[in-house]
Amino acid sequence: MGLSLHQVASFTYVLDLRESILKRINENSLWEKFRKRPTLRSMVSSALQEENDGLLASYNISLIIAKSGKPHSIGKELLLPVISEVLRTLLHISPTEIIRRIPLSNDTVQRRIGEMSNDTEETLCNFLRTTSFALQLDESTLRRNEILLLAYDRFLKDDRLTEELLFAKELVTDTKGESIYRAVEEFFKEKNIHLANIMSVATDGAPSMVGSQRAFIAHLKEVVPCVLAVHCVIHWQHLVAKHLSDRLSCSLQFVISAVNKIKSKSLNERLFSQLCEANDEDFNRLLLHTEVRWLSKGTCLSRFYSLFATVLEFLGDDNVSAFVLELVIYKRNLGLGEFCQLPLLAALKKNAEVADDDILVYCHHLEMLRADFVKRFSDILSMKIAGWAVDPFCNVEEPETELQEDLRAHITSFWLQRQVAQLYPRLWAVVEKLFVAFPSSYLAERVFSAVTDLLSKKRNRLQMVKRGDLRIMLTNISPDVKKVSFGSSGTSFALKNWLLCYAKDNEGLQT
Repeated sequence: MGLSLHQVASFTYVLDLRESILKRINENSLWEKFRKRPTLRSMVSSALQEENDGLLASYNISLIIAKSGKPHSIGKELLLPVISEVLRTLLHISPTEIIRRIPLSNDTVQRRIGEMSNDTEETLCNFLRTTSFALQLDESTLRRNEILLLAYDRFLKDDRLTEELLFAKELVTDTKGESIYRAVEEFFKEKNIHLANIMSVATDGAPSMVGSQRAFIAHLKEVVPCVLAVHCVIHWQHLVAKHLSDRLSCSLQFVISAVNKIKSKSLNERLFSQLCEANDEDFNRLLLHTEVRWLSKGTCLSRFYSLFATVLEFLGDDNVSAFVLELVIYKRNLGLGEFCQLPLLAALKKNAEVADDDILVYCHHLEMLRADFVKRFSDILSMKIAGWAVDPFCNVEEPETELQEDLRAHITSFWLQRQVAQLYPRLWAVVEKLFVAFPSSYLAERVFSAVTDLLSKKRNRLQMVKRGDLRIMLTNISPDVKKVSFGSSGTSFALKNWLLCYAKDNEGLQT
């Protein structure tokens, strides 16, 4: 039975419709492929993004290396192989192309750290140009007889006290007060920071720092007369043993000689340790006295006294004014024969090992110490701290109890609020110097410990002054890695390089 004319026409229409749909699909597919085809712009953009990501990774890894204080070569020697192993084993990705985008050679890491250090230094100096701050100074001699001068600063930022390493400079000739002042002045002029922004300076009390005529403080006060000079309060214990009478000094030297005799030879030290264990002592070794460490004399003497019997057997076979008042009390009690504050001396007195002449020597030493402290800490002792600075509502007749207790517990937080400085500028001008001032040179001493760690046996030629490792290791400021890596103009190194090659190609030059 043949097809009707209507059926033939319908079938033809369906075939035509199918062909039209397939044609449109093919056209759309071709257009989509054409639209998504890789172009020069897209390929360059993708390549640039990959290069920039690798550049950022290089800077961030260099930052981690600097923070950890590790050698610059660790990036290429350890970190890149670790990254390669993680990509290959865990993510099943070929690491070759990715590793190629992350430059971490020794010189590259060193350059990255230097750039980030310059960025953090500039950020810090920009802030210090417009604010007042406290300064902390200390100098020390490194292994190669290099004199390193360190400066820390403390300032108020975002309602809290912030401490940052200001600079590390090498003193070429000597450590005289004038040389230190010239080094500080040179840095401040170079960074366009006014010396008048310094509110207070904390030093370790060396003559080159706090002498009355030619010391650093004397030179600074010629320019900033109202600057507060703070003698490091941690040196109290050191000053106790600094100026000893002939008799006390001779006794101390005997102790040091005895300790050195035992500690200087490993055989003696091992034999002494066995003897201590045989005598059931609490300790089995003596402590060395180090002149440049503040508390070493006291700890050395204390340990020596606790092991005194064993040593003989082996050889045979926080407030300045309060501390000054304590010295007066110690002297008075010694004169009266009361040794409650001096337990070791009391033990000797109990065994009749202390004569009256000895007591007179100790009293004389305490009197000399009191006079020395009054002279050294004259700036602090002469300061008159208003009661309202410690207790803002001391004159309120009926203060709220909860508010009063909260203020006493968080007095620093109260004064550091931004509203207080804005509402009471005259009060804040008085309080700011008290809260921002450094009480000691502890931070600078801590930096010298970091310097010792950085100057390891394999890095003993590292130039602390010229390299940025020390600043990056200690800073709380996060460097702007994107700005540093892309350059100040906002154009990345990869893009600059591509544009140069593109220009040369267009001019028919050989790249």
